[in-house]
Amino acid sequence: MVVSAIVWFGFSVHVYGTLNPMAAYEGGTPLRFDRVASGLLGLVADQEFGLIPSSPVHLLWIGGCVALARHHKRLLVELACITVPYVLGVAAFPTWFGGSTPARYLAPLVLPFAVTVASLWSRQDRFGRSLSIALLMISVLIAAAFGFGGEGTLAYNAGQGRSAVLDWLAPVVNLPGGFPSYFRAIPAEGPTRGSLWQELALPAGVWAVISIGMWTLSRWFHNRCARSTVSRPALAAGCLFVVLSAGVTSTWALAKVPHLITTRGQLRLVARDDPHAAPHGIQLHPFRIMSRTDALQRLAISTSPLETPPAGALLNLSEVPPGDYRLRLLFASEAAGEISLLVGRDGGPLVTWPVSAPENLHSFRLPVRASSVTIVGDAAAAASLRSVALVPIGRVTTPGAAAIRARVAARYGHAVVYAIDNRIIIERDGFWVLGGRQPDVVIATDSARAGLTFEVSNVSVHNRIRVSSGAWSATRELSPDERWRLSVPLSYWAEYSVVNFRVEQGTMAGGRFLGCRVSIVQ
Repeated sequence: MVVSAIVWFGFSVHVYGTLNPMAAYEGGTPLRFDRVASGLLGLVADQEFGLIPSSPVHLLWIGGCVALARHHKRLLVELACITVPYVLGVAAFPTWFGGSTPARYLAPLVLPFAVTVASLWSRQDRFGRSLSIALLMISVLIAAAFGFGGEGTLAYNAGQGRSAVLDWLAPVVNLPGGFPSYFRAIPAEGPTRGSLWQELALPAGVWAVISIGMWTLSRWFHNRCARSTVSRPALAAGCLFVVLSAGVTSTWALAKVPHLITTRGQLRLVARDDPHAAPHGIQLHPFRIMSRTDALQRLAISTSPLETPPAGALLNLSEVPPGDYRLRLLFASEAAGEISLLVGRDGGPLVTWPVSAPENLHSFRLPVRASSVTIVGDAAAAASLRSVALVPIGRVTTPGAAAIRARVAARYGHAVVYAIDNRIIIERDGFWVLGGRQPDVVIATDSARAGLTFEVSNVSVHNRIRVSSGAWSATRELSPDERWRLSVPLSYWAEYSVVNFRVEQGTMAGGRFLGCRVSIVQ
């Protein structure tokens, strides 16, 4: 503990220049005790950051505390003295959700509270132990989904009111709408959209009542009717299945949300398209069997009702696979105005079209997977359009294109730069590379080019910068504020080129450790 305290204060001195760990919060105490109740409920029940939805086996803590209260009261009091102040402090913390993984701040309690589960287990009958094992198995499966599903990204949520695991499990069903959510009412970014009572407290209460009722009914059925006719593991599994089904459908009914969502299923179908396979599409009315290409081009992918599109967006899609696309516009009045394509939310328009242009001109190519694709329009376009949908018309066959994910993109003349992580900061006339980092960027040009000319502007410290593309590389020592102009070769025959920047030093500016600024010279 002494070593941990020394390291903690040393970190504060190194980063903020003071022993006060509150320096990160401008010297104030970042606790809001008026938010304790909602924080506690969120820590336990929120589908993205709550402990129980991410690991239902911890429901056994409740029975374990009851068992300790009956047989080991002193141990229960000691556990309470350790955990209650900590949990209340975490719940009062404005960012109790931790910003990424579920139940991050409750993780230190897992091992101490295993003592309560041991006390419960030692006093459970066979049916109770079967139910405990079933909860453990579900928790293990959820943990496996966190670790191996969705390319290892499912554990990292963004406070949007939707668990990534639930979306991954059922892409065409609104499964997140059937679970309690703190951030469905109060998103991490943007205005409040609902009430904590309707989106969190009431669904959590419904789930609790259904769980208690089904547990009571199952135990009665086991003791009176099924002790010799139904196996205990099967009864426990059936109990959990009924709780899940009843909880989801009851929450759907309360929230009055759509149940079937086609957008993500359509995007997954496009992502899994394989020209070497021979799948067919089926139209039910009138009945018709069509080729893979015809079936894909009949898709009209529109904004999912589960998404929260940015203001003014006519179309907003997440995790769009690489490929060739065109827009399908439905008009409410005479065509007028302009529409633009954006990838991510920080870059500028990649393409701008007049709404009145022929439909085949409203097309574009994504060389890599895009975190989000947004179509925005001016006031005239918004007034003249009833809807905008995305139609897949071709597939990018470059190996590895689907494995690269563009977080944000910006156009610089005839080139488009795709930033694939947050070590690149995109701006309208250039992009920053963070100091002490070695990120890649993906560059695509409108036509085949042998290379591009970059201008690298150093920050106000001595620096060493290396730029590489394929087998080519160049390294240079730069003085403070020095500029370096260089020609970078591109992959002439490929859909895109990957350029790597290695920046050894940087300086703090606006809360970011900037290393160099890169602009493309046409």
